[in-house]
Amino acid sequence: SLLWYLTTVALCYWMHAPLLQDGIVVPAISEMGVSMPAQRVYRIGFGLCGFMLAVTVLQLRQLALAHQLASSDASTFEEAAEVSREPPPLLPGIGWGLLAAGGVALQGVCVLNLEMGLETIVH
Repeated sequence: SLLWYLTTVALCYWMHAPLLQDGIVVPAISEMGVSMPAQRVYRIGFGLCGFMLAVTVLQLRQLALAHQLASSDASTFEEAAEVSREPPPLLPGIGWGLLAAGGVALQGVCVLNLEMGLETIVH
């Protein structure tokens, strides 16, 4: 997902380079998705980046649950939950990770516009 993010930013920067003002070397990331050709790349790139981050966080959750199950005497996740009555230690981090993934995807789908509107406010 990091490689996808870097590729998206590099491609958006390359497409936005002719629009840079003199003296600006590195524009804001959101600014690179304003022009139309780069807007599609920005939307698809950051939308997929958010999706891949969510998949990674869910994989981490499965690994944490498997580790918790392996360290208990229970034979299933349900039995482990019955025995401990505590959420896995990474569960709060999983929730925040999914929230971050949703934020990345939302930023990509709702791009910054030159006019003030709902999409700009959500961005």
